[in-house]
Amino acid sequence: MAAWPGRGLGLGSVCPWWGWFLACGGRVVGVASWLACCKLVRDGLVGRVGGVVYRVDGVVLERLLRVKVVEEALEFAVSGDLGEAADLLEALLEWLRLRGVGVGVVAELMRRKRAERGGFGGGWVVCFDGVC
Repeated sequence: MAAWPGRGLGLGSVCPWWGWFLACGGRVVGVASWLACCKLVRDGLVGRVGGVVYRVDGVVLERLLRVKVVEEALEFAVSGDLGEAADLLEALLEWLRLRGVGVGVVAELMRRKRAERGGFGGGWVVCFDGVC
């Protein structure tokens, strides 16, 4: 296992895609470029994937977990697969654990937001500038 070569965020210096992602305000245009250079993988896959393997923690792990949540959300959005929903939830729960936030705190926030603004089950869609 190699030492992580990054500084601070560390990702822009070793991952051109990550720098582009930040420069574009975090918008993902295409999934193909999404996993171009660095990807957080499940612990059990270490040694079974190609490429140089790094172990990260702290701020780099926190940010890579947020990227992982987006990656898994995109995969779920494309497939609608329950397995991808499980991966999405796994990444999100790990991010919450790392931040020291319990699921109960998030559930309470969800309840308050639902009480103030409603949920998403009503099927309401807004089209901006006539584009839908």
